[in-house]
Amino acid sequence: MRSKILCVDDGRTLGSLYESTIAKCNSYEYFKAGNGLHAYQKLRSAPKAYDLLVFNINMRGMTGIELLRKMRIKMKCDTQVLIITDLKDREIINSVLSLKISGLLLLPCEKKQVLDKVNEILEPQQGKLAA
Repeated sequence: MRSKILCVDDGRTLGSLYESTIAKCNSYEYFKAGNGLHAYQKLRSAPKAYDLLVFNINMRGMTGIELLRKMRIKMKCDTQVLIITDLKDREIINSVLSLKISGLLLLPCEKKQVLDKVNEILEPQQGKLAA
């Protein structure tokens, strides 16, 4: 069964990156939300529908931080999250990290970096020793 990835794109930064990487990868099912509010609505109607959410911090309607807070605090949603952003403000980054994200990539980043990070998050770790 392929993992389901919801990519949030408000049309400003990441749409072409998603389309040229995650959407073309046959290993995953690709879903799209037009902004943070749309993603939140999708999550509210089906909280366990996705294995990974990928989004930016800067989005119209609802920022990535607002979306993440609502997911984690209000909904108690533990879906894995990959943030891809051009923000480099350490205070904002620390705020995001405190909300238990699975990965963070700073723009500009290469397509291979995106796929490597998605694979790292979603693929089971190899070579784990049984307890």
